[in-house]
Amino acid sequence: MITAKKVLKTNTIAFNNTFNKVPIRGLNVREQDLLMGLMAKMRGKGSEEILLSLPEVASLMGRDREHPSKTVEVANSLWAKVKETNYIDYIMRKPEPNEVKATLFSHFKALDDGVVVSLNPDLKYFLNDFNKGNYTAMKLNDFHGITNKHGKKLIRLISQYNSTN
Repeated sequence: MITAKKVLKTNTIAFNNTFNKVPIRGLNVREQDLLMGLMAKMRGKGSEEILLSLPEVASLMGRDREHPSKTVEVANSLWAKVKETNYIDYIMRKPEPNEVKATLFSHFKALDDGVVVSLNPDLKYFLNDFNKGNYTAMKLNDFHGITNKHGKKLIRLISQYNSTN
């Protein structure tokens, strides 16, 4: 049963401010919406693998009427860009001498009927460990309401300072 409390919980994006320092390059508006939606959905779940149906994924992007093939296309495009970003400087342990790269998701797969995703355990603090004044929080609907990719980055940064006051 879906309750207002559950909707509020999944409708709120909250992440460690360190995430704002990560330079994920080239994300378009839909990809940013999906990334923030996934972060809202994965918040508080550690590095647990989650399976989302395509309608759920489209809803996380704020596009309930998105065609399933377009949803898969956006998910695959997001993954291609996120996996190119190196998170090694943000992991919470000292990297091994031969370790040169870390990705945000330890598992990500877009299927014909959904998306399977899990957060890298070394980066789970992005969505799970919130110290007072060290996180950003905003409503997912507010983020979806911004239609410009640069505006989305700006609202993340502004929300960071709004959350810390």
